[in-house]
Amino acid sequence: MRDDAASIAADLVRLYGTKLQLLDRLLLSESDKIHYCRSGNLEKVFELVDADEPIIGDIDAADFDIAKAETSLAALAGVRMRLLYTVLRDDSDAEGLIAVRNRVLGTLDRLLAERARLGVMLQAASGVIRDSIDDLSRLSRLKEADAGDIDRSGQKS
Repeated sequence: MRDDAASIAADLVRLYGTKLQLLDRLLLSESDKIHYCRSGNLEKVFELVDADEPIIGDIDAADFDIAKAETSLAALAGVRMRLLYTVLRDDSDAEGLIAVRNRVLGTLDRLLAERARLGVMLQAASGVIRDSIDDLSRLSRLKEADAGDIDRSGQKS
């Protein structure tokens, strides 16, 4: 690999490493959210969702930098962007880049699975909350119906 391409590949390894650290933080957060959802502490789940926003912003910034570097590397290699990693697979100098990218992709798959699991749990919790609201509404209507027969002065009408 040429020196200029090796430099870009090294930058990509660093950028993917940063992204991997951020994804690991999100994965831990998902695990925490699932724990709090199981224990019924939905308020804490939503606090954690809010706390994830800066991490997601950092991942977006890393993705932007990764895309720029990959575009530059593809141009140097003289290949289309979609073929870059196919070409790099045959280059022994790119093993580190391929490895860290594969770890990022694996972590993303795990994160998406955890996020889907949490979504199912939150949907179930929302059904329970909806049922509780319906029960409370019925109780309120019963109380209102019973109160209609009572004079506020304490005497029945």
